[in-house]
Amino acid sequence: DQFVHPFGFSEDDASAFGAITVAFGLVGAAFWAAVLGYTHNHRRTLLGCFVCATVAALGMAVVIPMRNTIGVYIMVGILGFGMTPVMPLAFETSVELMHPAVGEATLSGLCVGGGQIVGIAMTLAFQSLCQHGHARIVLWLISIGVALGLVAISFVRDRS
Repeated sequence: DQFVHPFGFSEDDASAFGAITVAFGLVGAAFWAAVLGYTHNHRRTLLGCFVCATVAALGMAVVIPMRNTIGVYIMVGILGFGMTPVMPLAFETSVELMHPAVGEATLSGLCVGGGQIVGIAMTLAFQSLCQHGHARIVLWLISIGVALGLVAISFVRDRS
């Protein structure tokens, strides 16, 4: 609500955006899991997720200020499709790349812990920016953050 309310969207719109994100996220999780199961290429599967998410985040930064409801529906759908599968795929990739040197529980803990630290920092920073009327900046910062994830994934090695 804090991201879209300053641009004239209602709480009902924000709820619909969330529902679309979740629905397409479930479809994306099934799709990307099938891709990974078929190709066994963790890096390219994660790159595919992040390409979708980067396009969607950039698109949201453009269409939300334009108050284009249909455009936002499309972008949040693509964002859910690309971003929802990232966490389980990242867990699987970390285990695949580090086996047998590091245990699965250790890697999952590091992934979750790192994600929590980044998530808390971003939530607090973005909330503060939104409260001070800088929602447009937040949209672009989200786009930059997702794009940085795309760049980071490009350095993951293909095989363990």
